[in-house]
Amino acid sequence: MIISIRFSYLFLFLAILKIRFMKEKIIYVFMLLIVIVSCTEEESFDEYGVRILKKNGVVFAMDSRLSLNLDGTNDYMGVRKENVLTFPEGEYDGWRYYVIGNIGAEPNYKIIDDPSIHYTEGIIYADGEVSQKVVPRIFLSIPGEWKFKLVVQNEKKDTIRVSKVENVEVWFPDPLEIEAALSDDMYEAWNETLEDASEMGRREKSFWIYAVAKNGEVSVQRDEIKDGPWIMNCDETAHTDFTAPEIISPLDPLDEAWYPIGFFHTHTPLTYCPPEAHRGVGFSGGDIQAVGAHGIAFYLYDYSADFEGEIYGGHDLHQAAKLYYENCEERRPTPKSWADLDTY
Repeated sequence: MIISIRFSYLFLFLAILKIRFMKEKIIYVFMLLIVIVSCTEEESFDEYGVRILKKNGVVFAMDSRLSLNLDGTNDYMGVRKENVLTFPEGEYDGWRYYVIGNIGAEPNYKIIDDPSIHYTEGIIYADGEVSQKVVPRIFLSIPGEWKFKLVVQNEKKDTIRVSKVENVEVWFPDPLEIEAALSDDMYEAWNETLEDASEMGRREKSFWIYAVAKNGEVSVQRDEIKDGPWIMNCDETAHTDFTAPEIISPLDPLDEAWYPIGFFHTHTPLTYCPPEAHRGVGFSGGDIQAVGAHGIAFYLYDYSADFEGEIYGGHDLHQAAKLYYENCEERRPTPKSWADLDTY
């Protein structure tokens, strides 16, 4: 058995020696003894060479027979893993199991400490079966490079066994899902852009695209269609509202979450401008700059290019138009930490 005590306590002891008055000395010595006893760790090894750690009266050890059967899997947001727990037969009957996880780092043994996520729990019955009152279920609603562990604890709560770390990469929805979910909304925003255009002015339309986890389901949704500023001068370039999106990033996998995964906007017609007015179609230089600053998909509805790649004042309002793409080859990068969930 090995008793380990942190060297920082030695500095506290030396500080005590410098105290002049005996009363204060006694108080500090008493405090030092409490700290040392409460933070002492005992380390030993069982007959199989498994490291067992005893800290504050609780025994911790890893049991390779405990498993979540998840290692090496990659899944999109919204996938459910059910009945994936493995226990050694008969050995942990009556113990409570916990599935805990964390993004980018090992989850904490203490189960309830943030940022470790407490996914599910239940009772182990005879022969390694689990309580049917709580179905073992892992709802992969938070994207990230996850590390999971299975933890079991006896009824006295003085012994804990943990599985090895199992890795799961949970992906954001891909661009094909975005287009399938919101192509009609993009077309609607384009039609609104055309309807707004007149001799009085024109304005762009835009919306943010989100992966939304809500009520146990994951979907691709948009926020409201926003209007850009009115442009009255045909020499002035229209622009869109590119304010930062609202991000809802919970710690609980069952809480509602909104993660930005794309941005859509339109360009405006020059139908009511003089013939000398013209502009290029497709993504502008400013659009490309915004695309380069973010790891999300960008969508644009604009007129189709003619042989010169431009449109001119007085063109047909309803001439051919199409959806343009940038950054749409891949989904939003998978978060490597909790902080990554709050960026885009």
